[in-house]
Parts: sequence; structure tokens; C-alpha cells
Amino acid sequence: MNLIIQGCKTFSVSDSMKSTIEEKVLKFDYFKENIKEIDFRLDKEKFAYKVDVTMVTHKLGTFQFTAEDEDMYNAIDKVIHKIDEKIHREKGKMQEHNSDREKYVESLVENEEA
Repeated sequence: MNLIIQGCKTFSVSDSMKSTIEEKVLKFDYFKENIKEIDFRLDKEKFAYKVDVTMVTHKLGTFQFTAEDEDMYNAIDKVIHKIDEKIHREKGKMQEHNSDREKYVESLVENEEA
């Protein structure tokens, strides 16, 4: 899994923010074999901080996430939560699909034996 953390033109990312993001992304280790790249783009707008994330997976495609808050760390937490929810949904779909395939194969084997 490749992790990219960038600030926009008017916003530079501090080392503590980078370490916070790296620490929070570690929680996706259970899905890391499916994630190709996660790209964080941090920006400060007039009254809020904005975090845009692009997650590229091997089989599922590309996902976009955005969060805004008055505090950058809260915005990071919000976007991490969104990513985590999406990963859980997609992982559930993958497991459901695999169990359906296993049931199908089992039914074929039972029909051949009969």
C-alpha cells in the first residue's frame, strides 16, 4: 500500500500531521492487500480545513472521500471514518460473493454425486 500525503499551495503539512495520518492508516492493515494507493490532500480554506482522499484498490476501483472541519485533526478523523466504513462495506460484499460461489460449487458437487 502506497501512502501519499500532500498539502496544497497555501498549506504545508507538519510532521505531526503526517505521523497522525500514518498511524490512523495502519488500522486498514486488514485490507492492505487490496489497497494500491491512498492519496491525502490537505488544504485550508477560509474558515475550515479540508481533507480530500483518493483510494485506489486493485479490484474495486477508485474511491473519493472528502471531509471538512474547523480543526484539521477532526477533519482527518472524519475522513478516516468514511474510509473505514467503505472498506467494511466492500469487504462484506466480497465475502458475501465468495460464500455464494462456494454454495454454488457445493451444489454442483452434490448434483454430480447424485
